Parts: sequence; C-alpha cells; structure tokens
Amino acid sequence: MSITAYFTLDGTLSGSGGPPGSIESQENAHIGSQFTVLSNNDLFAQWARTEAEMSYSWLNGGGAFSVLVYNVDSADLVVLAGNPFDIYYGIDALAGWAYGGSGGTADFGATGRINFALPDGTWISSDGGFFQTTVAPIPEPSTLLLLGSGLIWLAGIKKKI
Repeated sequence: MSITAYFTLDGTLSGSGGPPGSIESQENAHIGSQFTVLSNNDLFAQWARTEAEMSYSWLNGGGAFSVLVYNVDSADLVVLAGNPFDIYYGIDALAGWAYGGSGGTADFGATGRINFALPDGTWISSDGGFFQTTVAPIPEPSTLLLLGSGLIWLAGIKKKI
C-alpha cells in the first residue's frame, strides 16, 4: 500500500542585533530538522542571517531581525498493511554563530505536525497514541436539501402513477 508521510514545522528565528564590532551585532538563530522514514532521510536547515549578513553586521552594526520559517518534509512510502514501520523526526534549534554571538532566538513552540495521505478505508495508529484515518466527507446542508427535494419529487410522481 502506498502512503505519504508529512511533517510540518513553522516558527520564527529572531534577535535584537547591536552596534558594530559587538557580540550583539553577531546575534543569529538556527533551526535544523531531520525526517527519517524507512530509508528516506530528509534534512532541512536555516539560519536567520547568512554569513554575508553576519559579516556586514559585524562591520556596520545590525538591527533586530525576525525571519519566519515554514518547512514541510514528506516521504512516499510503500508499506505492507498490518506491519509496523518506523518514523523519526528531530528538531535542533540553536542561537548564536560559530565566530561569536549568543543572543538569537529560535521559537518553534509545539508547532510540529505529522500527518499522512492514506488510501480510502485505511488507518494508522502508534504506540504513542497517534491515530489517523481517512474520513468520509460529510455532505453539505445544501447537498442534503437537494437530495431530500429529489426524493420528495420522486414520491410525488409515484403517487400520481
């Protein structure tokens, strides 16, 4: 059976910055994630400021920064129904920079989400309590009204015959 696993992460990398040549001008923040499913290994990493921006900030001072991060990792899987499979996800949030800085903030508080695209009639559960199933769409009220009107019309025609 073919399924697709998704892990979504969103948050903010930020810092206050400071005057030229100061530790505060070197503030930076980093988020890294790793999504491993069976043999797939997707890596994502992002710094709030690039190395060029850090060099500029060191020489000229750097103001506050705030960078939104949104990442979706996915993996297509072929699994045997009824057999367990493993999924791992790791998040690494760091503040600072290799040659200085220590005040950045990586804020991803409880934003990680995992979900699956499943064939109709299938479900997934986990030892940790996660449960997902395909859900039959619920008809909209207008659809139900149209269906009901059609049935009443058919009943009226049947009475005339």
